[in-house]
Amino acid sequence: MERGVTILKREIGSADLEFIQGLIKRFGHRGRTYISKELCRLWDWRLPNGQLRDIAGRDLLRRLERRGLIQLPPPIRAARKPGYKNKTILPQDFTSTPVIQSLQHFSSIDIEMVRGSSNESLYNALIGSYHYLGYHQGA
Repeated sequence: MERGVTILKREIGSADLEFIQGLIKRFGHRGRTYISKELCRLWDWRLPNGQLRDIAGRDLLRRLERRGLIQLPPPIRAARKPGYKNKTILPQDFTSTPVIQSLQHFSSIDIEMVRGSSNESLYNALIGSYHYLGYHQGA
């Protein structure tokens, strides 16, 4: 490859492709997700919250494969079928009390990241129960 390609705002040159092919050769038996996480870790490719951009990493790998620039190992397990909807269930003791005051009556509102915490499943269940689109795990 003489000229690099830009995928997801990242310039991928020959050295990058050789590096990725080395990761595939070394870790292909561990699966695509492992390869993408390892690539993101080694490139320090992270979201603003510090988490690895592993979904973007998998997307980058798939795009490189579609262009014929790399060959990924076969998936270890099948991806979810289109239309799959995660089942979310609110706790039995959950009660909802509508807030009828305007926001100006509150002195402060705390916003907390729940991903990876014990509150993540509650958040997912609330979105699944009350949001008009429901809860769908990001791809």
